[in-house]
Amino acid sequence: MSQKKKSKIKPNSKLKSKPKIKLKAAVAAKKKVNNNPIKRRLRRTITCDTVDFNYKTIKKSNNIVILGAGPSLSSNIDNIKQYIVRNKSIVIGSNYNFVDLGLNANYTYITDEEKLLTNISKINCPVIIASAILNQRTYRSLRAFRSRTRLPVYKIGRHGAPHVYEEDGLINIDPEGCFRYRSLGIAGLGALVSSIIFKPQRVLVVGIDDPTPGKDHKIMYDGTKVRYTKNKKCQKVIRYFSNRIVPTFRHKKIIIDTFSDVNFFGLSKRKMKFNVIG
Repeated sequence: MSQKKKSKIKPNSKLKSKPKIKLKAAVAAKKKVNNNPIKRRLRRTITCDTVDFNYKTIKKSNNIVILGAGPSLSSNIDNIKQYIVRNKSIVIGSNYNFVDLGLNANYTYITDEEKLLTNISKINCPVIIASAILNQRTYRSLRAFRSRTRLPVYKIGRHGAPHVYEEDGLINIDPEGCFRYRSLGIAGLGALVSSIIFKPQRVLVVGIDDPTPGKDHKIMYDGTKVRYTKNKKCQKVIRYFSNRIVPTFRHKKIIIDTFSDVNFFGLSKRKMKFNVIG
C-alpha cells in the first residue's frame, strides 16, 4: 500500500513544480531586463537630452524663414539671403542646415531618421526633432551631437509633448507653451508649424515643392531625383496643409511670403492668399 501511495504522490509533485519553475524564470528574466545598465542609461537620456520646444523659453522673432529641400530653394538663393539680412530673420532648415548653399540655419527641423543619422555630424545649430523618430539609434547620434556642440535638442510631436488643441480646424498652442504636431513626414511642413512658437508676423516659405499627386518622384534642391510613390500620403498632406496649417496662420495673422516657383504640392498660392514677393 505504501508503494502505491508513493507512486501517486510523485507525479502530482512534478505537476505542481512545473508552473513554479516557469514563474521563477519569468521573474528572473524581467529583473534581468530592468537591471540592464545600457537600457537604464538610454531611458535616462530620453529625458535628459531633449527639451520641449516651448514658446516661453524660445527667443521671439518677427520674421522667420523656412527652408525646404525642394528645387525652388536653390533657384532663389540670392533673394533668400537678401530677405534674411533685410528682415533679421531666424532661419529654420528642414533635415539639412544648407551650409553648402551659404545659408546658415539657426535651427534644423528633422523628421526623417536616416537623414538625422546622415546629417547630424554636419549640423552646428540647435535641432528640433520630430518625437516619432526618437529611438536607440537616433539617441546615440543626438548624444554625440550634444557632446560635440553643447547645443540643445528640442523635441516636438506626439511622444511626450503636450497635446495639439484643434478647435474650429486650427492648430493651437497649449497653456504650457508647447503643442503636439501630427507629423506627416514632411520636414518643411513640420518646420513651418514649429515657427508658430516664435510668434512671428511674417514667414518666408521656400523649398516646399514635392510632387503633385500622380507623380512618381520628387526633385531635391541639389537636383537629385527621389522616388515618390506615396500618392495617398500626398493627398493627406495636401488636405492637412490647406485645411489646418494655412487657416491657422491666417487666424493668427501671420503673413506667408513665398516665391512664384514654390510648388506647394501643386496648390494655388493665390487661393491660399500667400504673398508672392518674387
